[in-house]
Amino acid sequence: MVVSFSAMAAQDPSAQTSPSSWGDPVSTVPIRDAVSLEAGYGYHTEMERISFSRSWGKRWFSDRPWALSGYWDAGVGHWTPHAAAGGNHEINDYGITPVFRYAPTNPSGNCIPFLEGGIGAHYLSQHDIYEGHNMSTHFQFGDHIGAGVTLGPQHDWDVMVRFQHLSNAGIQNPNPGIDFLQLRVSHWF
Repeated sequence: MVVSFSAMAAQDPSAQTSPSSWGDPVSTVPIRDAVSLEAGYGYHTEMERISFSRSWGKRWFSDRPWALSGYWDAGVGHWTPHAAAGGNHEINDYGITPVFRYAPTNPSGNCIPFLEGGIGAHYLSQHDIYEGHNMSTHFQFGDHIGAGVTLGPQHDWDVMVRFQHLSNAGIQNPNPGIDFLQLRVSHWF
């Protein structure tokens, strides 16, 4: 029985580490999925989004107090502009973003801090948000930085504040971009 348990533990992917090209151990962690709700505001525009995430199952720098991990985030959002200038257009936003997260390697307790950032691709149903704010293209790059906490005994809830910027990176002019300050709540399972 002890031999069987030892063999199973040796095959457990969450316990494996291997050297990365940076010389730091890379550990394999369980792959998890999440559903997230976001709400935000920027430039006379409210936004809401629902996102689905899938972790990468890898963690870099796992031999240090804080490690780097990540996940894919695919979302569908809705923008409602309220500019006094008029010409307000409701907009749907479809995006996919690879996200890197920096968090404690061996968390303890029910409240664990983290930092994250990502750059992804977005498609907007309209590029003219309101009079005087035309994004020029349907395709936009979306980048964000954020800080938050993971909560609960199972570490399955995230609450975070994010700053997100969308623009077409100069593909076409004008390129005013838009910034949102967002609150995001996620449940991992």
